[in-house]
Amino acid sequence: MVIANVKLSKAELMLVCDEQIILTKNNVINKVYQLFGALNDHFIGQIKKTETIFPLEILTWSPKIYKGEQYRGLPYVMLDYPRYFSKGDAFAIRCFFWWGKFFSITLHLAGRFALMHGSTILSMVCEKENSPWHICVNKDPWQHHFETDNYLPANKDVLA
Repeated sequence: MVIANVKLSKAELMLVCDEQIILTKNNVINKVYQLFGALNDHFIGQIKKTETIFPLEILTWSPKIYKGEQYRGLPYVMLDYPRYFSKGDAFAIRCFFWWGKFFSITLHLAGRFALMHGSTILSMVCEKENSPWHICVNKDPWQHHFETDNYLPANKDVLA
């Protein structure tokens, strides 16, 4: 058996001895999970109140809230609703909380949904200067960070 030579720094030892750090983190994650549940209920209510602009097939999938510990080493909570994922097509509104970073809302379109709606949405988003919107430029749709290899501010230059 190999004996590991692992030593904790003073700061690490202080953290390990403070159970309130983990208990507080768990409490925050549970509150975000509840917030996303309420947000989901609001989305469902809004969709039921209005004549839907969403393709009916995506509304048959039930909402899904995920939580995890390791998106780039940090905890996260995610809500997908409305949502539809198949081999080549995707349509989802994704709400994302990333510990220590941000909350975001993403419209995820792929396949036929991107062909049907993508250019209209892109032109609407990019027509205003200094738009708060961003466009994913990464080939991997499962990345959520806002580094320059993933999301860029929406403007006409991104479309070129």
